Amino acid sequence: MPKLGLGLSLPQTRVSGGSLIPASGLSLWLKADAGVTLSGSNVTAWADQSGNGLNVVPDIVTADISLASSVEKFNNKPAILFGVQNNNGTVGLFNSNPFINKSLFIVYSLESVDNFEYSVAYENNGFSGQTSDNNGNRQFGGYFNGFISANTLSQIGTPYIRTTISDNGNTISFFINGTADGNPAGNGFYNARSEIVIGNGGARGSGPNPSISQPFQGYIAEIVVYNSVLTTPERQQVEAYLMNKYNITPPVFSRAFDSLGDQVGASNLGDIPTSWVANQTTVTSVIFANDNSVTSIGSDAFGYCNLSGITIPNSVTDIGSFAFQYTALTNITIPNSVTSIGANAFQYCTSLATVTIGTGVTSVSERMFQGCTSLTSITIPNSVTSIGSYAFYDCTSLATATIGTGVTSLPTQAFVSTGLTAITIPNTITSLGQESFKNCTSLASITFTAPSTLTSLGNYTFSGCTSLTSITIPPSVTSIGSYSFAFSGFTTINIPNTVTSIGEYAFKTSTSLATVTIGTGVTSVADYAFDGCTSLATVLCYVAQSALTSLGAYYTFRGTASPLTIRARSTDASWTAGTGLGFLGNANVTVIKNL
Repeated sequence: MPKLGLGLSLPQTRVSGGSLIPASGLSLWLKADAGVTLSGSNVTAWADQSGNGLNVVPDIVTADISLASSVEKFNNKPAILFGVQNNNGTVGLFNSNPFINKSLFIVYSLESVDNFEYSVAYENNGFSGQTSDNNGNRQFGGYFNGFISANTLSQIGTPYIRTTISDNGNTISFFINGTADGNPAGNGFYNARSEIVIGNGGARGSGPNPSISQPFQGYIAEIVVYNSVLTTPERQQVEAYLMNKYNITPPVFSRAFDSLGDQVGASNLGDIPTSWVANQTTVTSVIFANDNSVTSIGSDAFGYCNLSGITIPNSVTDIGSFAFQYTALTNITIPNSVTSIGANAFQYCTSLATVTIGTGVTSVSERMFQGCTSLTSITIPNSVTSIGSYAFYDCTSLATATIGTGVTSLPTQAFVSTGLTAITIPNTITSLGQESFKNCTSLASITFTAPSTLTSLGNYTFSGCTSLTSITIPPSVTSIGSYSFAFSGFTTINIPNTVTSIGEYAFKTSTSLATVTIGTGVTSVADYAFDGCTSLATVLCYVAQSALTSLGAYYTFRGTASPLTIRARSTDASWTAGTGLGFLGNANVTVIKNL
């Protein structure tokens, strides 16, 4: 079959039903509902309907190129099915000039992905109007001194009308279902060989069995090519014809904008991809698609944007890690539809003052709000069952936090260095992790909801809480970790009878601590437990002396008041009354047996 050029013009052209598409410059028109020759179901020729005779034939007649007579997604119209079975999808060749001053329209759907997938391409670094996949990124675009692409990825199984306009090789514009898809790009095309391939993007081999290196896998219902740049009304006329014929509606995109209202970066169809507009510091606002197509926000999608506000659609169920890190958000509402939020999602959003967490969220992830220094309050709903380490680390303005009853433990450094003034620990929490409230210097009140199930206080749990002057340790607690109350503001402390162990430095340098009561259950007190408690003058000790010495301690009371009075039980033979005694680091201890 002869190879014919595309540079022809025809008289006015009509489509079925009498509606018009522009005739001037029409070079190639392939549609699956006309001009398809079959051998069984295999395509043997596809006739050009433009009148230019640019008919195409397969290099090899194969079952991989067949006619589907009625495809539901294309309004029950026919479509050519390429290469889904055996990954072979090359349909014939015809001559062409390089894609300069041309307009291309393709109606297609991508049905499978395997390496690179193409629908229409010039060979050898030329233009390609394509759907492709390279490491998971399905694109549509062309070569401009290297590969460029339109912005919206093709969703598997979704019908599209893709439009590509090339103006003198310096500007290329993309449209999807009639809507602009990204900004024009340029620098000119490489010179292309004068052949075009439908169904394969790789360079065609020679001989009777040409290579098929980058096959398209999916349907193509119609292709329209002009050898001119259509005006906007002309382009819209072709797109309207195709949308009406195949019942394809304009897409709803998600878009990001700068402060002037100009779009920044790529439009996006469907779920928000990883790093979508990350590091685009001019982004100040985002409008999400309102068609329920956005179900997830990818990792680092908005990282480092100057984004001050955003409305997350109710269709979103998943927010990826680092999704909004270092943005300028001032408030955020996480809708009830969201069930999963990745680590560091809002870290260092230093202007974030208000957060509402929806009732679908089950976990406050690790470092989720770390460094949100303007956050003043947080309510963790009952749906949340776990809080990650460092979740609110260094939220220095966080004055109030309500922890839901679904939480059973607090992890390492969950509220370190926050501005909390009071906290209520629900009775569902059984343990407080290491440094949970360390250095919360404004924390003055801790309430344990009765009946408490708390059994352990981790190391450094309330260390450095200098405003904490009193606490009632619940009778469910059995252990107090090292440094748990170091550097606190206590004046008195009552260790309940349920506690069996007190860790080293547990109350170190709590310089206001004057009176300590040690309950009957304590069997071990680690060294330095009250080291540096300079005001500690009275210890009411309801345990045998061995409880204080069983771990080989030497300096449990080093740096306490002189004299230090230990009041023991009158019936406890392990204690001997006396004055001026040396005991566990204090050289001036008085023992009185009067309890």
